[in-house]
Amino acid sequence: MKKVKNLNLRVSILGNRVYVRSGKKVLYTMYCSAGRIVKGKSLTPTGTYYTNSYHPYRFSSGLYPVGRIDQEYLFHSVPTYEWSKTFIASETHKVGKTPASHGCIRLTVKDAKWLHYHIPYHTKVIIKNR
Repeated sequence: MKKVKNLNLRVSILGNRVYVRSGKKVLYTMYCSAGRIVKGKSLTPTGTYYTNSYHPYRFSSGLYPVGRIDQEYLFHSVPTYEWSKTFIASETHKVGKTPASHGCIRLTVKDAKWLHYHIPYHTKVIIKNR
């Protein structure tokens, strides 16, 4: 991915998708679940961010985290029970269908792992409602 020109990730909160792009050209599409909608607004903040924090393959309740500028987790796998490798089954079915998180962007395990190991530091992330 380091050779892709203008590499960026575009997140559609309500579309439940993450697009890996070269400029505006979509290279790959991932299913996701971003922040729940509370009082008409997603718990995932919209805007432009840059990846800068790739922790070991897990954190307390997810695998393959990729962070953002303020050190909160931006992307990770569907949730696990705290410090466990057991996924919360009821949450896995929401990926690609509905916003469900507390603000992070949940991905399938396969996509979270790929993102964790292949997206370079300082990759631009654009988060929009649609």
